[in-house]
Amino acid sequence: MEHRIISAIAHPDFTVELVIDGGERATVDLGGFVATGVVTEPLRRDLELFVSGLRVEGEGEWIAWPGEVEIDADALWYTSHPDDLRRDFGPEAA
Repeated sequence: MEHRIISAIAHPDFTVELVIDGGERATVDLGGFVATGVVTEPLRRDLELFVSGLRVEGEGEWIAWPGEVEIDADALWYTSHPDDLRRDFGPEAA
């Protein structure tokens, strides 16, 4: 599957609103992603960076923040569509 992100808006509660190819809209909670890891530490420390630093890159193939923090469009799709994840990778994938 290869989804493309058309637009992304970050919110202070660590959610991101996405518009994905075909006009599909989804909100993804990235709180768990941001909560751990060295690379995401600046996003935890500076909420404004999380909100205003978000950009869509790679012609919609991923979202990114400064400091080389990136999330692939397909990973975001499967996060917001767990039934598709189970369908494509089996029940143990969820």
